Amino acid sequence: MNRTSIAVVVFALSVVAALALRLPALDFRPVHSDEAVHTYKCNELWTQGTYRYDPSEYHGPTLYYFTVPILAACGAENWRDTSFVVYRLVPALFGVGLILLSLLLRDGLGSWPVVVAALLTAVSPAMVFYSRHYVQEMQLVFFTLLLIAAGWRYVHSAALGWAVLAGFALGMMHASKETAALAGVALLGAVVLTILLERPRVSPAQVRRSLRPRPLLVALGVAVVVSAVHFSHFFTNPRAIVDSLLTYFTYADRAVAGDHLNPWYFYFRVLFWTHYPPAPVFSELLIGVLTVIGFIAALVGRGLGDANRGLVRVIAFYTVLLTVIYSVIPYKTPWSALGFFHGMILLAGIGATVLVRVVYYRPLQVAAVVVLLAFTVQLSQQARRASFQMVTDVRNPHIYGHPVAGVNRMIGYLEQLAAAAPSDAELVVKVIVDNPWPLPWYLRHLEHVGYWSEIPDDPDANIIIASATLADALEPRFHDEYDWSYCGFRRDETLIVYVRQDLRAAFVAANSTPTSAPAADR
Repeated sequence: MNRTSIAVVVFALSVVAALALRLPALDFRPVHSDEAVHTYKCNELWTQGTYRYDPSEYHGPTLYYFTVPILAACGAENWRDTSFVVYRLVPALFGVGLILLSLLLRDGLGSWPVVVAALLTAVSPAMVFYSRHYVQEMQLVFFTLLLIAAGWRYVHSAALGWAVLAGFALGMMHASKETAALAGVALLGAVVLTILLERPRVSPAQVRRSLRPRPLLVALGVAVVVSAVHFSHFFTNPRAIVDSLLTYFTYADRAVAGDHLNPWYFYFRVLFWTHYPPAPVFSELLIGVLTVIGFIAALVGRGLGDANRGLVRVIAFYTVLLTVIYSVIPYKTPWSALGFFHGMILLAGIGATVLVRVVYYRPLQVAAVVVLLAFTVQLSQQARRASFQMVTDVRNPHIYGHPVAGVNRMIGYLEQLAAAAPSDAELVVKVIVDNPWPLPWYLRHLEHVGYWSEIPDDPDANIIIASATLADALEPRFHDEYDWSYCGFRRDETLIVYVRQDLRAAFVAANSTPTSAPAADR
């Protein structure tokens, strides 16, 4: 078997591994609050046929537009009939598509760098975990790669079709998430730096051909139209087009104040070293080391084989610039790292091939390949642990604001209570929590559920779910008698479930072996 055949087999296995790690048991992990909110927004588009962009929350609409066809195909009639498998299927497919899309860079980076990058993308714990997370990040990474690949192919061929595709990708980036602007700035800076370094080797004719006004204006026009169509819901709400730009004032304030403020090294800790004994180590340091090798090779321009040095340098500078931008901004969430981390993976693919190439002695080359494969297998084991085993364990670096395991037990208990109630019409549930999400997703089957951030004038109900911090102020206002139990909600938040005694008695009578209320669980 020659090298080309081996490369094809490894790439195919990468796709299989990506499918195996992304598609099974998509509803296994408890629903994150952000995910639940997005399902609610998607439901508005699906059932009402309308969408209104909110410049202060929720990000762009493409996540919902891609979800609606899958919802329609699954046969559900409304939000209550859906499973979270359907929603998480969207980022999972984009996660696999990211690997297939890398083929567009094969003639620019070389076959083996693309194959290695595909394999690392397939098994990376971060890439796997957030391919199973219903947020916009995986789409943003996908369309960013499409912009880079289409831009490269346009520069290489001067074909208008690639310029149009690059414009489409840019528009979809903007319509997916506001942080597309950061990726755009990093990519523009990378192109400028590369041109400055490559200037002695690039003829004026090549520059003029790449910067012809007509294709660039066409690409920009396509980007504007694609973005405007999505934000305005096919121009039914033109104001949203303006809001999609004005929103950057809101996000600029949020970037330096408010929640989720973390130190500059936050992403490096999440990606490259997280260890809370006796839990196993989570580390993608292999990718980090190979990234450094790839970046050095890009700078010195040696060991790249048949890769295009200009393209390699664009990816290298883009990755470094975007990493610096995200590290400097105080607002940080783990999934935000995916943009620059996928750039690192592309550089790691280059670094791995450079490492093997510079070792001229064949036995040492074989040993290097074996070591790299061993580390890759270890990454896949970490990915399984993060996405299928430690899904509610805060020692998992990708658990960030996620519900704890006690939520599943609480929901099971509430479902049994609802089944014991005389009728749905008589069952009233009051939720008194500052941020109740994802509870609206879990309680979507119940008819009479109300939500308060403060104690209402009349707090009594069949079931009351309240923050434990409100207990002292809430309980003296009860007129009815309740059984109660604590339940973990998030890492730093505990809920109390109050069940009116008549409902609790009906529940006990309906169960031959009474089920205890869930114990406190953090």
